[in-house]
Amino acid sequence: MRDSVRKFLYFVGHTIQADGRSGVQRVVVNLARELARIADVDFVTWDAPQNQLRYADRTELEQLFRSRTLPPGVKVNRYARRVDHRFADTLPAGEPVWLIQPEIAYHAPQGNDVFARIVAQCREYGIQVASIFYDLIPITNPDYALHRSVHTVYVNRLAQSDLILPISRYSADALLDHYVRLAGRAVAGAAAIASRIQAMPLPDRDDGILHPADAPARHPERMILSVGTVEPRKRQVELIRAFKALKDGPLRGWRLVMVGSLHPAVAQIFRSLTDDDPAIDYHGYLPDAEIEALYRRAAFSIFASNDEGFGLPICESLARGVPAVCAEFGSMREIAEGGGCLTVDVNDLAALTLALERMATDPALRARLDAEIRTRIFRGWADYAREVVSVVSARDDRIAAGQDRAVLRRALQDLGAGGQDASVAVRDLPLSAGVLQLCACDPAHPAAPAAVAGLPALPEGWSRAFLLRSETVGPLLGWTREAAAVLLSSDACLAPSAALDQVLIGLATVTSFTELPPGLMVGRPDHAELEEKGAEALAALMRRKALRRTVRDRERMLMALAGATEPAYAELRKAAGDQAEGALLTIAVSTYNRYPFLRENVRWLLEQTASCRDAVRLLVIDNDSTDGSWRLLREEFDGEPVEIRRNCANVGMLGNLRVCAAAVSTPFTWMIGDDDYIMPDAVPAVVMQLRERPELPFLFVNFGVYHRERFGNGDRAAGFIGERTVLAPEPSPSGSCMVREAAAEHDNLFTAIYPIVFRTDLAAACFNFPFDGAPFSTLVECVPTTRMILGTYPEAPAWWSAPVGIVGNAVNSWRHWRVRWHGAMMPEIIALADEAGVDPAKLRPWSEIHWDLFLEARGLYPDARFAEDVGPASLDCARRVFRRDPVA
Repeated sequence: MRDSVRKFLYFVGHTIQADGRSGVQRVVVNLARELARIADVDFVTWDAPQNQLRYADRTELEQLFRSRTLPPGVKVNRYARRVDHRFADTLPAGEPVWLIQPEIAYHAPQGNDVFARIVAQCREYGIQVASIFYDLIPITNPDYALHRSVHTVYVNRLAQSDLILPISRYSADALLDHYVRLAGRAVAGAAAIASRIQAMPLPDRDDGILHPADAPARHPERMILSVGTVEPRKRQVELIRAFKALKDGPLRGWRLVMVGSLHPAVAQIFRSLTDDDPAIDYHGYLPDAEIEALYRRAAFSIFASNDEGFGLPICESLARGVPAVCAEFGSMREIAEGGGCLTVDVNDLAALTLALERMATDPALRARLDAEIRTRIFRGWADYAREVVSVVSARDDRIAAGQDRAVLRRALQDLGAGGQDASVAVRDLPLSAGVLQLCACDPAHPAAPAAVAGLPALPEGWSRAFLLRSETVGPLLGWTREAAAVLLSSDACLAPSAALDQVLIGLATVTSFTELPPGLMVGRPDHAELEEKGAEALAALMRRKALRRTVRDRERMLMALAGATEPAYAELRKAAGDQAEGALLTIAVSTYNRYPFLRENVRWLLEQTASCRDAVRLLVIDNDSTDGSWRLLREEFDGEPVEIRRNCANVGMLGNLRVCAAAVSTPFTWMIGDDDYIMPDAVPAVVMQLRERPELPFLFVNFGVYHRERFGNGDRAAGFIGERTVLAPEPSPSGSCMVREAAAEHDNLFTAIYPIVFRTDLAAACFNFPFDGAPFSTLVECVPTTRMILGTYPEAPAWWSAPVGIVGNAVNSWRHWRVRWHGAMMPEIIALADEAGVDPAKLRPWSEIHWDLFLEARGLYPDARFAEDVGPASLDCARRVFRRDPVA
């Protein structure tokens, strides 16, 4: 299919473990079977030890389909059961991929938290998520209050999906009303979520069943069939009472046959009504073949439920040519609209009784409904699978990006051939990722500087790029300061000149421009190559900016939903009790061969968390120390509320942070080193903020540093704290902010992990790497925190805590990497901060600081192979940030 998503990941984590087949699991299996026929589908589950998705193996797929022979198209991925890789690395590069979540997340243990981690990791992978939504019943129906809290959190987190596919129009309307009521229409994201909710009614016929018009004639008995779990909302008790009222009169000689597992809430009364009545047969759970036989014998079926997301038993009855009685409202009415049903107010016992009597005693009514069934247009699971592919493809970001590239190529061609116009040619391009204003001019034209300087300010959310038509860009150096400021403040600049970068950096220098030059500079002498590469680079830039806005709106939406339902989060923690999930925050200490620092830190943490021990879990992950840290710590703190784990092998510094993130089961994570000491009263203050903000993405504390090569005899945590140099000595007041505003507090730019309190799903995504590359070769291999927080979340909500919350030891083990750090990594970090919207007035002075530190490091380590080890892209970035050549 053209412009169609062909690659899907299909989550089956609960269904492959389940013994039964609930209605949800039937949806999971039937859609899986048909989707695999028309698309490339890999079945995935959650790998808790690896803290990421993994592929289902052969045994699990056989369990899913209940067969040793897998259906057509179903395959075992070659990476199944392999470990020590990042899941994203197993996916085809550049190909649109969607993950389908057809299950209710919390049906699996810790399922809501797992779903949050999946969504966060998929964001980083570039995978979009489509979730099938069933109903709000546990929230809206008081008979299911036991599951209200866990379902509330599930529905809140479902709002992070890129696409939500409710199983009926009724379910879609209910979900949207729920979101808008809780979040309010003014909340960013509340309005946008309507576009992400698309009703996809389930099929009303299994593909293996003949259309009733083509099926052999039925010869029904005087039997009424009711299929479905026996529970309060399905009203089987009321149905039995209606039947009993008629069985000695109009329904004499009829039988009521009931199939479905028995819910404890109605078990006693149900048994009392059915056990001694020979006219009522209750079978409990039955295999599909036996249910089919009952449908062949039934004169009609009845589904008396008053609350459903869809109503599969109605469809199953109609697909087998059996008329049905069902509710005249909700999703049941949607199904009935296609014909073959008698609808009734099932909440009215008298109306329900009358409907039973009419169906049993009026052959003409049953004949009319039979005729409606024979002419009904049924949809099968193959139809549903095709609709899923179609709807998903229409929302795919990568397909949309390809369309954006085509629009940009045409615009660059048109404006590049515009001749020597005196004024700037401007074209506003409405792309799928936002509006880009593309401006074209000849830098040598005498009127160009004034025309550029006179360009009006952009509307909020727009981006601007310049196309310089001339191969000679040197005249830019003669532009006025005002014109240069407009050009240099743009998001991108393109020209058919290899000298573009050098000239723009020179322009920033000669005009004393106080910010960084454009982050995207594309200079290609060949016009065709410029159009191709320029369009590709501009589309990628716009997608990054669109992703940040999307993440901002969805995180704000999640925060609003969580704020409106905070008691549900508290109730879940209370229900967990003494289990790890009952706490709010885990302070995870990563350690290797630093027992004196570690011992003092654990002692200090036990003291600092004493007042909020119910909310805080202490965890130490020893990275296979050789100094006896693990054994000594266990001996000294035996019986204390601290969990101590040891890796079986050293996995590296960043690898141990990955282990920490995987080991945490609380909503929030504060990862620190063994020589990072939290300030007195900081933990209770952090806990207070987290309790009030159940889904806060990040909390950043101001921090300080001290210097200590080794732990001395008289050293104590209080002494380290007293020696601190504060990173933000004049901080902004504590309060809610955007991440990029917190980034502007000091030049650390999230390179230190210990001042960051993560929502745990985001910590899992941040450290979801094997960390097997060369040290300091990429941002991933040195500061994955900066890469993710500024790359994906700069506009997301956060909390900034102005008082110093922690002090860290500034003496580190990687000093010999300082040349590369200051000369290559920090320019990349500052450039990323610039693109992320961090205050540009701060970035330029910080770049000067790191230039001086780079020169100092080069003097200290003259043998560092900087020029040989750093790639061209990193050098270009350093030249742009420093406005100097680091290899000169």
